[in-house]
Amino acid sequence: MSYREELAAARAAQAAARGGYQATKVALRVATEEYESLAAAFEATPAGPERRQLRLELREARLAMRHATAAAAVEEERFLQLREDTQNARGRFREYKDYRKRAQLRVPWLPRRLVNLYANLWVTYGDSDDAIGALRQSAEYETYFPGNRRENGSLRMSEIDYLGTVAGYQDTLAGFGINNKWLKSRIPELIEGGVSVNEFGARVAAMDDRILAQGDELRRIYSRYFGLDGMSDAALLAAAIDPTIRTGLLNRQITIAEIGGEALESGFRLGEQMSTRLFQAGIDRTRADELFTQADLMLGGITAAARRQNEGTFGIRRFIKAEGLGDASATRQLQRTLTGEASRFTEQGFGEVDEFGRDMSLIRR
Repeated sequence: MSYREELAAARAAQAAARGGYQATKVALRVATEEYESLAAAFEATPAGPERRQLRLELREARLAMRHATAAAAVEEERFLQLREDTQNARGRFREYKDYRKRAQLRVPWLPRRLVNLYANLWVTYGDSDDAIGALRQSAEYETYFPGNRRENGSLRMSEIDYLGTVAGYQDTLAGFGINNKWLKSRIPELIEGGVSVNEFGARVAAMDDRILAQGDELRRIYSRYFGLDGMSDAALLAAAIDPTIRTGLLNRQITIAEIGGEALESGFRLGEQMSTRLFQAGIDRTRADELFTQADLMLGGITAAARRQNEGTFGIRRFIKAEGLGDASATRQLQRTLTGEASRFTEQGFGEVDEFGRDMSLIRR
């Protein structure tokens, strides 16, 4: 309970006690008047049945007056105690207000609720350092600085640095025109993961430039490859800033998705496994664009030629293995197909090959 609340409660209790005390004083006055009235009547009544009856009523009135006196004494003592408690609470509240002013000057960056709590604790402990230590261990602190307190009670950063870091996250998203409503729930894991504003900015920039700005197909591929819940900005950015994923791994994932995107743009659908194999072979987005553009131009003719040369099936996977992964078996199959077709067309008198010895008719097809 805050000192303001304590004072309000003390005033309410005092007001209730005042009402009870006044009621017992009225009851005592009535009982006294009744007793005095009966006593006067008793003195004026001669001996006889009526006087004996008045004696009995007088005894009851005396007993009622004693009870009223005792009740009034109890209520008076209670009222006086509560009045003293109210005065003490008022004194503590005044002291608290003084400490609150000092607290506002000492920690002006804290939210108002924490400043009030800090002032309360300062009054309680009588020492500002003890008060700030208790504040940092409170449940209210975790509400305003989630993720900043380690399990052993120490802090990951000062409150000023914390607020600056969160502001940096928000400014970064605003700079990219990205709604930051989803960020609040992610702040604890970012702070706990030690993600700096610079690293956060680099991650967001990579995701924004290479995925978000590239259209729905690439979003869909990234989400499918890495098991995200949807392909919204929030889902993709949450994956980008996940502190359990190192920046290098994030760039790796984006490149793998870009490879899949380049394949899809040329009409080929790759799974994550094949895109990953291409990445591991040193293929980046630019090289993937060249590879799948080449496949789009040549694969139809090569597939038909492979059938004519009895070289079996030669689809996109074999092409990737030959031209992207350097697979020996696929490369030999491609070379045999191209060489056989070149020989066949040369024998017919209209063969034409490029500087790599490849049949240009296959490309034109």
